[in-house]
Amino acid sequence: MRRDHAAPNNALELNATGAFGPARARFKRFIQTALILLGACAIGRAQSRPSSSDVEHRINELLGKMTVEEKVGQLLQFTSATPENLALVKQGKVGSLFNVLGANEVNAAQHIAIEQTRLKIPLLFGYDTIHGYRTIFPVPIGTASSFDPALIEEIDRIAAKEATAAGVKWTFAPMVDITRDPRWGRMVEGAGEDPYLGSAIAAAAVRGFQGSDIARKQSLIAWWRADVNTTVLSYQSNCCERCTCLRFVRQ
Repeated sequence: MRRDHAAPNNALELNATGAFGPARARFKRFIQTALILLGACAIGRAQSRPSSSDVEHRINELLGKMTVEEKVGQLLQFTSATPENLALVKQGKVGSLFNVLGANEVNAAQHIAIEQTRLKIPLLFGYDTIHGYRTIFPVPIGTASSFDPALIEEIDRIAAKEATAAGVKWTFAPMVDITRDPRWGRMVEGAGEDPYLGSAIAAAAVRGFQGSDIARKQSLIAWWRADVNTTVLSYQSNCCERCTCLRFVRQ
């Protein structure tokens, strides 16, 4: 969760043994992603890759060793590699960092995570790579008006290559809200009012960001999102349209 957003009531449900309730499956996926990224880093040194069973075994092994504070820490995201935040990283209380830009700064923080923490779980580094990283493309509402998913996939492949070269492995895009009211500023991050077009554009963006294999060095984790928590819905049908779009993306 982003530190500046309120957590859902059930996001950190813990029982007496430290096990997660509704958030457990999501937490395991977060740990799995971090381990896959660590495996990807190792590919450059050895042409071997952990199997799915090896990763699952490692996840369960880590869960058995983690304290409640460390489990909660893996669900927290902090902004920037400040001395205060890096101190929390050393304590195992941070899962990801936002707005840490440049390979040198990313590597410095990552070395702390995998060398100076008890469990050596790597950090995830996220950034709002919404319409390019170094090369700036038109905003999503603009590229969506091209009605050209192949072009959008190519744009986001370029963005992924540039972002990952700087150490970023996670983008907060594409935004899949179906929007009809231009007074909501963040509609600029989406594809407009049509659920089918929105789903086609979102799928193309995910393919562009992630490529054919999420473990590859130039693959950027796509977090397709609906900003329902930051939106005041003006009419009930908007929610239904959002759900329709998400169904298309899942398919």
